[in-house]
Amino acid sequence: MYSIRDVQDIITHIVSTKGHVGVRDGGIEIHIHGGLSGQEFREIENTAWKGGLVLDRIYYHRNSDSLAIRFRKPRE
Repeated sequence: MYSIRDVQDIITHIVSTKGHVGVRDGGIEIHIHGGLSGQEFREIENTAWKGGLVLDRIYYHRNSDSLAIRFRKPRE
């Protein structure tokens, strides 16, 4: 199982030229500028899952003009 820091580092490597990754509210938030392939999304989702995170939201972030993907710890 990966730590939050490990998840952040791995996902940062996956989206290195397209966006940035931050830790937010005990989870990970990714901002993508441009597009994201299905393979990249699967890699991101698998990495988050190995870190114990689940997909929370996918939305358009107006302030940064980017696609935002948020993963969080599952609710008990």
